[in-house]
Amino acid sequence: MREPAPRSYGMYSLWMILISPDKAKLGLSEQVALVAGTDQVAPCQVDFGAPMRASLHVSDGHPILWIWLHEAVAGDWPDHLKTVACGWRVIETTLHREAVLPGSLGG
Repeated sequence: MREPAPRSYGMYSLWMILISPDKAKLGLSEQVALVAGTDQVAPCQVDFGAPMRASLHVSDGHPILWIWLHEAVAGDWPDHLKTVACGWRVIETTLHREAVLPGSLGG
């Protein structure tokens, strides 16, 4: 079963989220979707594990999730990707990441 798509944030609702004292109540997926949907907020980076084994980065209003995996877990990436895709088709392609890497990641 697929998780519902994150809600879309128009400029009015974005403004309300940014000034609302309840903004901390947004879930992780909603926070990531917000950053992926507008360039009006700071980049978002979420690190997983202690010590860190994975990191997710999204920024600049682009719906691109940059994922870094520690070499100890990178071999399991295909299985993790299938789980994260929740039944959606996964397409693998060659990418010259220097051309699209966000500035917050050194691009």
